[in-house]
Amino acid sequence: MGMEGCCNKKVMEEEALVKKITGLAAAIGELPSLTPSPAVNALFTELVTSCIPASTVDVDALGPEAQEMRARLIRLCADAEGHLEAHYSDLLAAHDNPLDHLTLFPYFNNYIKLSQLEHGLLARHVPGPAPARVAFLGSGPLPLSSLVLAARHLPDASFDNYDISGEANERASRLVRNDADAGARMAFRTADVADVTTELAGYDVVFLAVPVNSGSMPAQCAVAVSRPCLGCACELGARAHQKMKEMAMEEMEA
Repeated sequence: MGMEGCCNKKVMEEEALVKKITGLAAAIGELPSLTPSPAVNALFTELVTSCIPASTVDVDALGPEAQEMRARLIRLCADAEGHLEAHYSDLLAAHDNPLDHLTLFPYFNNYIKLSQLEHGLLARHVPGPAPARVAFLGSGPLPLSSLVLAARHLPDASFDNYDISGEANERASRLVRNDADAGARMAFRTADVADVTTELAGYDVVFLAVPVNSGSMPAQCAVAVSRPCLGCACELGARAHQKMKEMAMEEMEA
């Protein structure tokens, strides 16, 4: 096959992938609910499977319609993740001690690996005594990163988990209600990050549960967290998010 033939094949493959993702985005957008169900699970499984193989698609070069579709799909994925976490948070809360049953969450092992990554980055960038006060931004209804770090890596630290959703915090608080240690060290605070920038400066380290460029964390917040942990927190947010994605892909390929 000549150079022109290879280029044509590449273009056709890229167009086919964009068309498939566009179709899946449309189907997901038409779902009456993103709460876990056979239909929801099937569509997101197909989406993830379609995105696993390496692709030459230049996302930045996509046209306006494709860019709009991509942005809409990212929001749908975030919403679906929230529904997934809420579903399993409710499932865990039905047990006498929810923390004894965290492995019911199908991706719990990924959080074990993620906590190792986060703690390793923390030890590398913030030498000295282990942090005593830790904040998590965007902790959600199933704050597994916070719970695993507290139990396995920072057993003496207190954790303040911030989320803009009071409902998410109510769900999260039920998970620690019958555990004396976690209940004493875990607090769940309902607040917009933009309103607590000064307060965040009082923590030893701040973990970002979402990438810093996602729009969920305003620029003034990053400026306000002026302690030495800031660089670490930002790197943790970006690198841990990427590593989590890689681990999820590896698990699905296995």
